[in-house]
Amino acid sequence: MIIEESALSLYNDDELSKLADQSIKKVFGEGKNIDLPKYMGSEAMPYYFQYAKGVYAFLGYKNEEKEAIYFPHHEKFKIDEDYLEYGTALHVQFALDFLNSSLT
Repeated sequence: MIIEESALSLYNDDELSKLADQSIKKVFGEGKNIDLPKYMGSEAMPYYFQYAKGVYAFLGYKNEEKEAIYFPHHEKFKIDEDYLEYGTALHVQFALDFLNSSLT
């Protein structure tokens, strides 16, 4: 039997996850950051995370009214474009928080 290498598992860095949680609270308020259950999927980010610490988050994919209910890379994936401005705000806030942290 030959076992072939498969996709890597995606793990968020613990320190960056804590920082991201703080950034999320600043942009969205308390209680908006939810943990998702583990699931089988495929994502390229674990390959990047081999070289640099990182945090991966889902934003704007869960809006049943707009049929935005599928994870990225699913054939029926559809993003709720109204969340793009919040994604931008979150990235900017995270960058500012990171630059002002002791993690740099």
